Amino acid sequence: MRQKQNNVVVGRGGPLRLLDPSFVFYIPYHQSSTATNNQRQHSCSSKLFMMDGWSCTASLPESFSSTSNDEDGLTEVAHVRTEIKTRPKKKDVNGVEYDLSSPREWMEYLGNKEDHNALGGAYTVLRCDLRQSTPRPVSLVDDMKSINHNDDRYFIWGEQFHLNRLSSSYDALSCHNSHTKAISNGNDDQSHHLDYLYATRQSKIILRALIDKAIFKLDQLHLSNGSVTSATGKDVNTKVLMITLLWNQAKELNFKQQNRIIIRGHAVFININATYSSPLMYDPNPINATIALPKRSDSNALPSRHFTIPTAKLSGWCGARRPLERHDAFKPPGIGEVFLVKKETNLSGSSEPDDRNDNSIHWEILEGLTSNLFVVYRDGTLRTTLHGVLRGYGQQLVLDAAERCVISVSKLPISIDDGRNGLWSEVFITSSVRLIVPLAGVLLPCYRGNNMVLEELWTQCLHPPMQLWKVLYNDMVIHNLYGKE
Repeated sequence: MRQKQNNVVVGRGGPLRLLDPSFVFYIPYHQSSTATNNQRQHSCSSKLFMMDGWSCTASLPESFSSTSNDEDGLTEVAHVRTEIKTRPKKKDVNGVEYDLSSPREWMEYLGNKEDHNALGGAYTVLRCDLRQSTPRPVSLVDDMKSINHNDDRYFIWGEQFHLNRLSSSYDALSCHNSHTKAISNGNDDQSHHLDYLYATRQSKIILRALIDKAIFKLDQLHLSNGSVTSATGKDVNTKVLMITLLWNQAKELNFKQQNRIIIRGHAVFININATYSSPLMYDPNPINATIALPKRSDSNALPSRHFTIPTAKLSGWCGARRPLERHDAFKPPGIGEVFLVKKETNLSGSSEPDDRNDNSIHWEILEGLTSNLFVVYRDGTLRTTLHGVLRGYGQQLVLDAAERCVISVSKLPISIDDGRNGLWSEVFITSSVRLIVPLAGVLLPCYRGNNMVLEELWTQCLHPPMQLWKVLYNDMVIHNLYGKE
């Protein structure tokens, strides 16, 4: 039996450092894995990035027709319709309140308002680093046509990666909805191809429009608050902009529409008032995570992306995963991420049968709710799940950095048993906006009657001999930001 002493869970692996002293030890277990909109509950986990009240949404009119030869559509930004929100505003839909400054709730709101299916639309989330500098005259900044897009004030992480994944996610969604190939042989082939070309171009236009609005906001802050400058007189402050691009299928086509895909964008600053001088100055606090292990051996007992289209990023997952984030489930205060699992496959390639004793079932950890998982093993190898999960941009950055740093990446699965047996040396997660976040501990649920007890599976040692995540992070930042100058 484990005890809770001075807000620390004490167990086999030693003390686990928790981020929140109000950590819940015994949690009443609820078998229901669904939650109605009126029961929607925000997770109160320690937030890795705090979102500020300023946000902006963008879309193009139905009658928009691209006539420019500009590949990125920069000359057509003026056509974008934008709506700026200076503080979190809430709208009621069927009695539910949505904070539209949150990209997640913005997508949930659109899904309920427009009656999307359970899978929603395809989306992607990009990180854009904005650099503060001496602002242009307001009269010029406010005129979208006059903005110089070559002033090197922003860096978009993995733009082409995200556009490709957005396209492939939408294609997979179309296949699933129609039970046929999204791009079929015949007359539809060309029309689908044109849809994707239009959608990709419009996404670039919306992306630039959101960045322009964000730069204008930074310039306003610069004029009112000033900024930190380096010895050379150049501004060294960097602000992180989180941009969401959403593709939905048009329910009905009218004579004004050229494209069967509706494209919309959302942008929000991450800690706009924080001083963040450079990506190389990144020094995150390690977080804790739990593993969403079901009470029964039936892995279908809990929500999972892997029942539908695991390799596609779909907005329906924003609402579907909420039961896993409940305070009385797997995300009490002090927990920053939840990992999804599946039963390990046997030698024949099939999952283990459900009639086995729960304690004898072997589980493989797949990914986080919004992240990819990496584990450094005692033998120095790095493991991450590459098949049957959503491949992330941060994950790809780490894999590329590992290749440059000559770090061996194993194709073996990440097993809960390996964590129990002390084979894990280091654990971290990756995502498009956060890039890399180290973990302080991983908790595993243990069911005792009507209570669920979170027990320590792995904990970071107090003085690790080497933090591989820092090596990989510094390499990928230098390669992507400074290696191109």
